[in-house]
Amino acid sequence: MKNKLTLLVFTICFAFSCCKVTHAPVSSITKGTLDKAIEGWCSNLCDYPKSLDEFVSYAEEHDIWKKRPIKDSLQTTLSFLKEEKEHIVWQFNHPTVTTMSLTILYYDDTIFRKTDKLSFSGLDVSLYSYNWYHLEYPNSIEELIAYDSLSHCQHQGFYRCCDATFDYLLKNKEKVKWRKGDGDILVCSGNDTIAFQGDDPRIAYCDEFTISNKVIFRFFDTSGRYAHSKELERALKAGLKQLQEKHFPTQDEQTVWHILVYTSKNGLQLFCNNGDIRLDTEWYEEVEAFLCQFCSEYGLGKVVFAVPEYN
Repeated sequence: MKNKLTLLVFTICFAFSCCKVTHAPVSSITKGTLDKAIEGWCSNLCDYPKSLDEFVSYAEEHDIWKKRPIKDSLQTTLSFLKEEKEHIVWQFNHPTVTTMSLTILYYDDTIFRKTDKLSFSGLDVSLYSYNWYHLEYPNSIEELIAYDSLSHCQHQGFYRCCDATFDYLLKNKEKVKWRKGDGDILVCSGNDTIAFQGDDPRIAYCDEFTISNKVIFRFFDTSGRYAHSKELERALKAGLKQLQEKHFPTQDEQTVWHILVYTSKNGLQLFCNNGDIRLDTEWYEEVEAFLCQFCSEYGLGKVVFAVPEYN
């Protein structure tokens, strides 16, 4: 009986070994081409492809490489992926908020494996643009998206990556911190830095009060959205000019200008830290009253502008 059982086990094992599927090893050329193709994907979309179908479809539609022999080897690699799809395992994930990982298995053979830092492409240029127009940094990804930096990214050729970056940060917003300091911002997840900028607009505009500061005009609607237009600029200049002629009719145009901020919530305030300037004078009180009416008429919630200093 024992010999019969042994013979049965041996027969089953032999049958299994005979039926086991074998496959030819994937060539180094195919692996190398796959590596370069995924690199090309990342250059265009700033992320790893999340599935085999997504990768093959994009590679075929967008013609990642147009030159031979790379193009020929890519077509061979794509054909291999499609034909052997049922035997390929595509494993994409984010080990952390700031990293991405992709492993591709063909049966038990690893044909691609890589973990990279996310580039968050477009985020730096969007933060810079936001800061340039708002004279401060955003408090959250929602504020940055509301500013519509995508349009700026699109002009720079980053629109695909901007879209992916913003969607990803929005999806992971509970894990991402926006820390604003005195003129700088740090976007991070745990101990990993996503972005850092320290271009304080007050350094550029407040160190020297020159006549060039006259050109500062920033308009924002009641939701905080940047709303600049030539019409608003002309209307503001005309109103301030009338006030200047009323209060200082005999004085020439001054070379020293002060930057002010008016909001419907806080009224008139100094943009720069000029402790020796008083805003409770008749001149500044009338400027504040004019800005109140101006914002109400044009549906604005905030205005940044400059007025000359008069003795």
